[in-house]
Amino acid sequence: MVKHAFSSVVLVLQDNEERVLSTFDKGEKSCVIKKISDIHGDGQSLIITQKFESNLIFTLLINIYHDAPFLLFQAAIESSESPYRVKFFYPLCLSAAQQGTLNLSSIKDWRLLRTDWQSWSQIEVTPLNKSLKRPWMKIPKVIMYSTKEKFARGEYLSDYFAVIKNLKTGKFVTLGFISMRDHLTQIRLQVNYKKDAVLKLFVQSSAGAIPLKENQAMYSEKLILLVNGMEALDSLNYYADLVQKEMKALSWNTIPTGWCSWYYYYTLVSQDSFLENAAFLNKHQKELPLEVVQLDDGFLSQKGPNSCIGDWDAQNKRFKNGLKWLADKIKATGFKPGLWITPFIVSRASKLYKEHPDWVIQDRKGKPFEVNFNVEWGLFNKIYGLDCTHPEVQKWLRTLFKTIVETWGFQYIKLDYLYAAAVDGLFYDKSMNRVQAYRKGLEIIRETVGDNIFLLGCGAPLGPSIGLLNGMRVSGDTYYSFGQPFLFWFLNTFFFAGFEGLPSMKDALKTSMLRAFMHNKFWINDPDCLLVRRTRSSLKPTEIEFEVTLLGLCGGILFSSDKLSELAPEDLDYIKFLIPPSKTPAISLDLFENDPPKYFKLDIPPSESVGACHLVGIFNWTKKTQPTPISLEQLALDSNLNYHVFDFWERTYFQLDKNNRKELQLKGYTAKLLAIRPITGDPQLISSTFHITQGNVEISKFEFDPNALEISIEVVKSGKNHGRLFLYLPRPYHEKELLSDAKQSKLFRGQDALVGIEIDFEDRSKITLKLEKKD
Repeated sequence: MVKHAFSSVVLVLQDNEERVLSTFDKGEKSCVIKKISDIHGDGQSLIITQKFESNLIFTLLINIYHDAPFLLFQAAIESSESPYRVKFFYPLCLSAAQQGTLNLSSIKDWRLLRTDWQSWSQIEVTPLNKSLKRPWMKIPKVIMYSTKEKFARGEYLSDYFAVIKNLKTGKFVTLGFISMRDHLTQIRLQVNYKKDAVLKLFVQSSAGAIPLKENQAMYSEKLILLVNGMEALDSLNYYADLVQKEMKALSWNTIPTGWCSWYYYYTLVSQDSFLENAAFLNKHQKELPLEVVQLDDGFLSQKGPNSCIGDWDAQNKRFKNGLKWLADKIKATGFKPGLWITPFIVSRASKLYKEHPDWVIQDRKGKPFEVNFNVEWGLFNKIYGLDCTHPEVQKWLRTLFKTIVETWGFQYIKLDYLYAAAVDGLFYDKSMNRVQAYRKGLEIIRETVGDNIFLLGCGAPLGPSIGLLNGMRVSGDTYYSFGQPFLFWFLNTFFFAGFEGLPSMKDALKTSMLRAFMHNKFWINDPDCLLVRRTRSSLKPTEIEFEVTLLGLCGGILFSSDKLSELAPEDLDYIKFLIPPSKTPAISLDLFENDPPKYFKLDIPPSESVGACHLVGIFNWTKKTQPTPISLEQLALDSNLNYHVFDFWERTYFQLDKNNRKELQLKGYTAKLLAIRPITGDPQLISSTFHITQGNVEISKFEFDPNALEISIEVVKSGKNHGRLFLYLPRPYHEKELLSDAKQSKLFRGQDALVGIEIDFEDRSKITLKLEKKD
């Protein structure tokens, strides 16, 4: 599939002239095969060494593992002299000029899954007949993209990994770096769509022109090439598993849940409003067993209209009692206190910057590197990135986080705007590049707070964060409207300002869906907050159902961000419906066929009491009604089985088999949540309204006794609960009598052979449904 590939390295000489070394070049070559055994298994390594003049040795390692469907590439350069700086490694290259080919048939049938570099940046599946767009505004380019360069038509860039799939043949190639600790990593593709030709495929490990030390080899990041052994969709999970091992990704014993102040109060939050919501949670702890109460932006001191970002020990008058007092209050109510902080940025208005202007990253002209523009922090208040290679900055970071954890007592920390430490600027330590500077800052924070503090990244370079953060925002900001607010839409549409779909619920949900495969592999995903309020919101009930469906299937961190006392009981039910969050994400069945995907499936293994269940979200991302077909093939279900299907939001039921194809009519911006279970022939649980798994979490017992003709059910869910169970009774079984210890219970006949049980209980309920047989 890949032919005439080569590897190369770009060096910078003392006079800034570039020199390219390639395996295509002439030179003394040697090849050695060695046995290997590492975290990826046992196998063999082909080591190709090429010697050049000036004592330069270029090495390419290609690892092949037993019974593994991938090749691992890594390049290295070594010299006995030291006039060199290393700019780029290219462990794998294809060029039409060198007769290189990528045999996936016609590129007109290709789809490319590509991603940009940080939390808020785009991820998409695209055909190859359009060009990448970059905004003209400087700061949005700095924020959203790893490189500021412009792209010609037919040029594509993806940070960290990329998947190319031919929709007609099903053939695919997955390219991805599994190590991302030291270099910025990118996949670059150039095609001529009209001529149906691949011009270049360069996989790049950017060292950043850092010095090559004498007699010490410098290595590229490790790249894998995966072309067979599975479907393209499965290759993402396989790739994530390899990254998890290589980067030693961090885990956490639970999926965090909580409340965040941002999406209701924004920067106008006060200690009183913050504690008001904590008091509400304390009163309803059993019904809303959330863990963390997190303070977001809005507590810092200001100079006029300008926020003093960086002066973390100075709070404004709305937080007159200070952060230690606030954290103690939160702990006294039984919750973990959480804090938002932007450790790598500093505002021009701050005391920190005025006293230490040399602590910030410089641009190429030697001026402070401006990394953000935020009206909420002051219209003319410039924001700079802290240089984490500076010894005094490192000392300051240690002191700051020791204060946050040991003195103030916060146990959950949201680290925002982290990209600012990894911008392409000039650093104090010239031997370190942008990725190494960024990881150095994170390493100091992690080392200072220890392993028992949950660190959430936001606005963070994705790959280099793995192994240092427990959680990661995987989308841009959500919003209390489904689409983008008019002002942002206007600026982006008519001025191409670089906001893409930000902020909007729709864009945040799409991005979270496409990055769902990272959950519990790279970190715990944070798909951003859940918003269900009807006041100060333009969300429609169907849009809230769309949000709840997708977030529930994504799994990951679950934080509410409404004013809790204003929520109606049915709004609170949405939150309860998603607790506890799923540790396993759903899969986008049509990832390459539709952008965004329509079909999102979570396979839930059977519990001790309830059989296996397939939860399927079906989404209409458009404003218009769309006919949406479903079939066993479309939903990747076993064609040898017949299935019960329950539409959760509509409360309707039907059956599906290999001869039965159904077409659903989805109105604009709506979603279906289907619970699909194999038909057994016995009475079965079809659905429960108490949790998104619809039985596999909250039903601790479901037993059918054919001799006694009764069904025994036990429901367990903390607090006061009101909801329904839906059961299927095949012929000749019929309901006869309901026995229950619930506060209230009612039996009712549903659609077709469905029977409903409505119950009102606290913590636990035991139910017996007696049956009879009728011809």
